[in-house]
Amino acid sequence: MADALLAPIEIISPSTSSKEHFLKISAYMDAGIREYWIIEPEEKLVQVHIHEKEHFASFSYKGEDVVQSTVLQGFPVDLKTLWENSAAM
Repeated sequence: MADALLAPIEIISPSTSSKEHFLKISAYMDAGIREYWIIEPEEKLVQVHIHEKEHFASFSYKGEDVVQSTVLQGFPVDLKTLWENSAAM
């Protein structure tokens, strides 16, 4: 599974629980996934969880931050543009 799935990116709804996030992070770590993104459009928040040794290091990004994947080179995400484009949908 880890070879086929480098960095899952999940866009969540308000009904998604924090318990679901924890379970997914644990499952991804067990599967060898190196990076997992959670996008929360209503909060305008991106959480990036990076697998380091036996745990995930977690980082939060908001506002006009630019998020750079550690596993998908050349994949920067400009949050200002992301939020502007999602508001237009």
